Amino acid sequence: MQKEYNLIIRPHYFDRKYIPKFKLWTDLKGLKHIYFSNPANILSNDTMFDFALSDMLISDTSSILYEYLITQKPIIIAKTKNVDLHNMPPELDISTIARRFEEKNNILKVVESVFSNHDPKNYNKMLHQCFYYNDGKSVERISDFLSSGII
Repeated sequence: MQKEYNLIIRPHYFDRKYIPKFKLWTDLKGLKHIYFSNPANILSNDTMFDFALSDMLISDTSSILYEYLITQKPIIIAKTKNVDLHNMPPELDISTIARRFEEKNNILKVVESVFSNHDPKNYNKMLHQCFYYNDGKSVERISDFLSSGII
């Protein structure tokens, strides 16, 4: 996959300690086009910056799947051995539009299929069903609320 695509690896905050080992492993294997984003360095490795640079998200079941909806870019959900406790109504369930990946699948074929069949309208619809304020004015609303003296 490394010749066709760049890979940004952003581990969970509590798994960031493995980044040096992963970097060493990729260097020893001669793997190119793999970049590591450390979630502890929020000034230089902001999640939204990673989103903007990416063309697709591959993740396990995580809230990051819903945060990524703002990009309207393709999402692949990696199946893990953990029990999936994600139980949402269909209109709020990201797995209804994202593709599932299992270890037995060829990841490159899954990625290519997802890119060729991607419909941003489905992601936009899910975004608006899950989050009702998507106008970029959240800070303004918070400021107005705090200034109103209600609290």
